[in-house]
Amino acid sequence: MKKIHLIPVLLLTFVVLISASGIASAIYVSPKYVGNTIVDLSWIQYESTDFSKYELCRDGVPIKTITDRTVIFHRDAGLTKGNTYDYEIRVYSATGVLKENSTTSATTGEVRGTITLDTTWTTASSPYTLTGGVDVRNGATLTIGSGAVIVNESNYRAISVKEKGALYADGASFYGVDNRVYDSHADIKNCFFEHANINLDNSNNSIIKDNTISNSSIGIYMSSSSNNMLTNNTISNSSIGIHMYSSSNNVITGNNVSNSSWYGICFC
Repeated sequence: MKKIHLIPVLLLTFVVLISASGIASAIYVSPKYVGNTIVDLSWIQYESTDFSKYELCRDGVPIKTITDRTVIFHRDAGLTKGNTYDYEIRVYSATGVLKENSTTSATTGEVRGTITLDTTWTTASSPYTLTGGVDVRNGATLTIGSGAVIVNESNYRAISVKEKGALYADGASFYGVDNRVYDSHADIKNCFFEHANINLDNSNNSIIKDNTISNSSIGIYMSSSSNNMLTNNTISNSSIGIHMYSSSNNVITGNNVSNSSWYGICFC
């Protein structure tokens, strides 16, 4: 029986020694958002006040020194699409001794993650291939320029705008990538959607204008939203062209809905 009780005691002692010796890293760096030419990095704040700086490295070369311990974010911009970048963050003590480090990697062009700074997708960097969902949060704005093409790699992908973020798209094309706007704002104009739709949920004062949507489940879906404008959109071959639920004071004019398998325009 004594041997049985000795094992957990030894394990607990080992864990305590690891924590005290610093073998277990106190920080952890990871890509917050990966774009075509941008990688946003975030890390866990170093807890100890025995601190002088963070040193952020790309492919072994220092690119940023941060002396404020509470800063836990960096945008690495101007990168080359299709490259894999190795990142390391190092933490130094007040006397300049390396205390902790953490590594990660990201491949530009494999678009995914959470956008928390204003970001622009351009024609020059197209296409934007989503390998995961993209969330726009914390009041950030995603601007998608004319001619930009957004596609998904496989399965279902969406651009979701939340927490007072904003989406501005004019003249872009979306293939299998929905635009979902939750409690935020969107201006979506002159865009093309194939196997994709526009979803407004608790969204006010948005403008959805002059878009072409085809082969979607619901072309434009609006829920608990008001004071939005849906004008001159062309929607075809969808289950429902326009579906409005629990919404009021919206302007719907000049839309052309055809070949819907269920309803052209549904208010329910």
